[in-house]
Amino acid sequence: MYKQFVHDSRETVIKLRQNLCESEEINKIISNQHYSSLTAAFDTLHKTVEQWWTKANLILRLNDDQIQYKEISEIVTQAARLKTLEEINAALRSNFSRTPSSGETGVGKSTFINAFVNYLIFDTLEQAEQSDPAVVIPVSFITTTGDNFDEITVKFGDVDSNENFQNQGQSVTQHCRSYIIDLNEKVRLHLIDTPGIGDTRGFDQDEINMNNILTYINQLSHINAVCLLLKPTNSKLDVFFRSCVKQLLTYLTPDGYGNIIFCFTNSRSTFYAPGNTGSLLKKMLKKDEFNGIPFEKKNTFCVDSETFRYLAARRCNVEFQDYIKVESIDSWKTSVAESARMLKFIQTLQSYHLNKYGSLRKALL
Repeated sequence: MYKQFVHDSRETVIKLRQNLCESEEINKIISNQHYSSLTAAFDTLHKTVEQWWTKANLILRLNDDQIQYKEISEIVTQAARLKTLEEINAALRSNFSRTPSSGETGVGKSTFINAFVNYLIFDTLEQAEQSDPAVVIPVSFITTTGDNFDEITVKFGDVDSNENFQNQGQSVTQHCRSYIIDLNEKVRLHLIDTPGIGDTRGFDQDEINMNNILTYINQLSHINAVCLLLKPTNSKLDVFFRSCVKQLLTYLTPDGYGNIIFCFTNSRSTFYAPGNTGSLLKKMLKKDEFNGIPFEKKNTFCVDSETFRYLAARRCNVEFQDYIKVESIDSWKTSVAESARMLKFIQTLQSYHLNKYGSLRKALL
């Protein structure tokens, strides 16, 4: 149609120059229904190009700040996008939620971010298996199968120099990294992955990791929530609270304590409850320096990130016994509900503006 339009227009212009036709013929071409439809098509093309240009500039700016942009709608299939939770869309409209996560080494912060995003995309494990799961952060782990406990290394996602899987007990995530995640046109998340606390390299390495976290936070204008990740089976919390939470509170006045949320990973083994860690946490929060931090049902969430590892292993053709699949299916449903509840809770929180309230740490830097 476009070629025909160009041909007719050229012919008419030639005739006009040779005085062989009147200008009305141009009007006939322009008003022709077949050609007028091109106008809408060109308008759509122009808007699309503008949107991509704006996005390209955004990605360049984010890259300059070492922030990685992920648009989940470009990772998963269209069919999967049509199956997201309606209540999440209603809860998060056009919100940009900025949430740093922190926890002990080995608690699974990177795995949690991967699992969290997939729980928001896929209502069921079956949907995730039939589609293309989102891999925000590359994962690598060893699993065992069969009666002889054969070891299989599962690698899922592109190689990333910020994720070091070579040394057990050391924090896998080397430096803080932000992930801007567009779940759809209305839901945008800014998740911040951080190095772990309790590194086997000792207290000095914990200090380095914590300074890295605090320096990174110092560059932010505001946060919507601070997510403290814990395993429900911890026997002590002293190191984590002394090395992490106590220093983190130098960035928050009591006005920001309500922005702290607790998330328990691997909670399938404790029936999706805080477990032994919950009792320790209650005692710890009674201390003067932590007094005022709420630990209630509304700001506490129990998920099972291991189900994402199951999904990653299945994508690598690892076979599991039937009962493990059944457990994983149920676990996925529970984790989806908890993830949706967490997002809805974050939606109710007032953004904590670091520059507005000031902090001891900012005064020192």
